[in-house]
Amino acid sequence: MKEVQDYLSFRLLIAPTVVKLVYTAAAILFTIGGVWYVFHIITTPTEPMSHAVRGVAVLVVGNLLWRLICEVWILFFNMHNTLTSIADSQQAFGDYIQAAQRRQIKREQQQRGPAPA
Repeated sequence: MKEVQDYLSFRLLIAPTVVKLVYTAAAILFTIGGVWYVFHIITTPTEPMSHAVRGVAVLVVGNLLWRLICEVWILFFNMHNTLTSIADSQQAFGDYIQAAQRRQIKREQQQRGPAPA
């Protein structure tokens, strides 16, 4: 039940999972596209071999830049998770302090004895 409540209050985020899935799909497409372009240039006699560098650039630089972009997105979601964790810890600590204060007040009242009527 807590998961549903966290989901509805946006404390539980699904975007990091979506980002990871989109990253994987796009990385596969970058790799396939880069390899295809290199082989296309190699097998096409009219194209200069220097164009194969484009395919290698898509393969290496494209995947690297895409990875960095997705890592920045994930970083923001991890910051959200960390801040949520800190807030939960502070709430738990506040509850602990309030319980300790209630126990202290109860002890003081017991030491004083019953209040005169």
